[in-house]
Amino acid sequence: MADKGIYLAVMGVYLVLMIGIGFYFSKMKTFQEFALAGRTVSVPLFAMATLATAVGAGSILGLGGRGFNEGITGYWYIFPAVVPGYLLIGWFAASRLRASGYTTMGELIRDRYGPGARLASTFIMLFYLWTQMTLQVIAFGNIWKVLMGSSATTGMIIGTIIVLIYTAVGGLQAVIWTDAFQFLILVPGVVALVPITISAAGGWAQMRAVLPPAHFDLFSAGWVKIITWLLIMLPGPSLSAYVWNKIFAAKTERVAKMGMLWSAVLCGPFYLCPYLIGMAGRVVFPKCPAEQIVPMVMTNLLSPLGGALMLTVLLAVIMSSADSILLCTSNAFVIDVYKAYINPAADEAQMLRVGRNVTIIAGALSLLWAVYMPIINVIWTLGYAVLAGALFVPVWFGFFSKRYSRDSGLWSMIISGAFFIIWSLMKNPFKLDPIIPTLPLSWIILEVCTRLFPSQGVASDGKAAM
Repeated sequence: MADKGIYLAVMGVYLVLMIGIGFYFSKMKTFQEFALAGRTVSVPLFAMATLATAVGAGSILGLGGRGFNEGITGYWYIFPAVVPGYLLIGWFAASRLRASGYTTMGELIRDRYGPGARLASTFIMLFYLWTQMTLQVIAFGNIWKVLMGSSATTGMIIGTIIVLIYTAVGGLQAVIWTDAFQFLILVPGVVALVPITISAAGGWAQMRAVLPPAHFDLFSAGWVKIITWLLIMLPGPSLSAYVWNKIFAAKTERVAKMGMLWSAVLCGPFYLCPYLIGMAGRVVFPKCPAEQIVPMVMTNLLSPLGGALMLTVLLAVIMSSADSILLCTSNAFVIDVYKAYINPAADEAQMLRVGRNVTIIAGALSLLWAVYMPIINVIWTLGYAVLAGALFVPVWFGFFSKRYSRDSGLWSMIISGAFFIIWSLMKNPFKLDPIIPTLPLSWIILEVCTRLFPSQGVASDGKAAM
């Protein structure tokens, strides 16, 4: 009971601080301030907030489980997203995206492929963001249940309400600064847990004596699986709404570029930590379920105060993802649905009001789904994969080239997205992950439709092709 009291006290101070940051940035008058922080984000804030958001609920817990089961070779699963993915965006796209003056990905797609493609891509993105937010809500509940021993629903409700308050009140300014603060808690906490767990396991030599040799072989998964992971994960960051949001909010084009490059530098080494914790944790707690190894390490190897601080780290992991997801949901709806189709004459004040309301509604819907329909992993996987399969090729081929016609983008999204779903329902013929045949198919559709409808041309101003 005393331990729970310490957990509650530390967590309470942290949550009050998050709300305080939200209200500190609440005095805004325009939607642009709410959505893009007045385009004032600096390189340090950009990089810290990106790492804090990218980690997510699944990274610390899920990757720790991968380290438990697979060892260091599992790092290839996340490496493509956080290193080459961020580096490619930084070098080739970030500056030009910032210079475009866009607020959402949907605006780029509108200028490149027309309003139909914009609407289709927006609903794909909103569906994916909803599944992501629901996962964060479930993670709130799971951590509360493990560490406090009470109903997961209580943790879901408390966590969701706190994030809703500071995000809806403070907008991107609050999200960026809370994420930066969460970075300062998250990184030292997780990094410190690595030597603590390895020491508890008896040191690196003892780990080598106990764990299978394959756990220490970076390439033990085999090149087929590693290449498959590369193809699955590499498109992710290039389509992540929170990455685009921070690029659009950067103070200058150079800030957008350097922010992405520094994000890669920070994320690459950091993502090794959960794997090492999982590997060492397997030696200390060999019978622990893999997905629970990180909470098990935190609650059993640390003092009550240390456990409370690591609880705060886990909360920071989830909240830094949840707030960005909510804000991106609001931005996509307000700009690409409300302003584009429902009320084109809406002024900044109206858009601000709708944006805050959408933030609250999106969080509430995710909470309801998490409480009453907690099976979400399959839907999230489908949402992510359809996002990557349907949008990756038309978005980036259209971004860098003017040669593709307007109609080609919409047809590529529709057919490749449908193909991906059908391939998944067929249980992955030839044991190929759906993303592998979907990406080349999406490019073929772009080429074919451009030849069938060449007179359609690109957007009148060619703005999206840079």
